[in-house]
Amino acid sequence: MFILRSLVSIFFYTTALFTFIIFGTIFIILGLFPNAVMFAYIPFFCRILLLSLGVIIRVHGEFPKNGPYILMFNHGSFIDPFVYAAIIKGKFTAVIAAENYKIPIFSSILRKFRAIPIHRKNRKKAMESIKYAESVIKNEGYHMAILPEGTRTLNGKLKQFKKGGFHMAINTNTPILPIGAGLPFKYKPKNRWYVHPCIIDMYIGEETDVNEYDQLGVSGLLEKVENQIENLISKKGS
Repeated sequence: MFILRSLVSIFFYTTALFTFIIFGTIFIILGLFPNAVMFAYIPFFCRILLLSLGVIIRVHGEFPKNGPYILMFNHGSFIDPFVYAAIIKGKFTAVIAAENYKIPIFSSILRKFRAIPIHRKNRKKAMESIKYAESVIKNEGYHMAILPEGTRTLNGKLKQFKKGGFHMAINTNTPILPIGAGLPFKYKPKNRWYVHPCIIDMYIGEETDVNEYDQLGVSGLLEKVENQIENLISKKGS
């Protein structure tokens, strides 16, 4: 079983690497065209890459046509950015760990769609990144994707949410759209090298109006969205 699992994992890693290089290069070239062209192809590219990794996604619910939104997702695996980008409609960017800018090719892609690096160990730089993200939402109308746990779960359960994204939502008066994915953790958790090909069910929740902040406070707003995402990921293909 170990040998078979290893061979399957090596096959998917190798296939995905070549797919990533090819489509990553195409994506960088598309960055020379108007943004509308680039964003139109992102979901397609991500679905092909996920397929090369042995992952098929099924979407439950409709991604809203209006916006912008602050998009909040649970974080279970390294494939999460591609899983979520595969279902987002419209122009978007994301707040990501600064370490991702050290990855060849991937860093070039991040620059093309203006991903905002956040330095998790430097509070001053982190606050500067959040302020910049707020300006992108207010002035340019981008959806802003955030993984509020900050890092991947080690046991499949939600980690405690950080407050930065909720302050961002309140400061820009931008509604939060919770989205949950049920199986990325089982595909490849942080502390395991081999993969488990699977179908990942994506659940798009109902938007949360941040005006409720007046009654709930930041902590109350955080708790509400956390509960929404917890309920979404517990549906398990229903």
